[in-house]
Amino acid sequence: MVDTVTLALVAMAAIVATIFGIKKDAKKGTKSKPPPNKAAEVAREVAQKEFDDNIKALKKAVQGDSAADDLARLGNERKR
Repeated sequence: MVDTVTLALVAMAAIVATIFGIKKDAKKGTKSKPPPNKAAEVAREVAQKEFDDNIKALKKAVQGDSAADDLARLGNERKR
């Protein structure tokens, strides 16, 4: 008789603990959106501008009279 009552109490305690644990986890799930990262946005804009400038310079070099010389000059400038 004592074993059955103990087993029932332990089972009820486990059920109650599980219910409170689930409720506690549900409250943690509500997180707000992080604030915008201004430094990352500025870095992206600078990188995109440099990329666009490089593409324009390559197109100009390819369309010039001596494409090989212009491309070589761009490559040498990039290394330095």
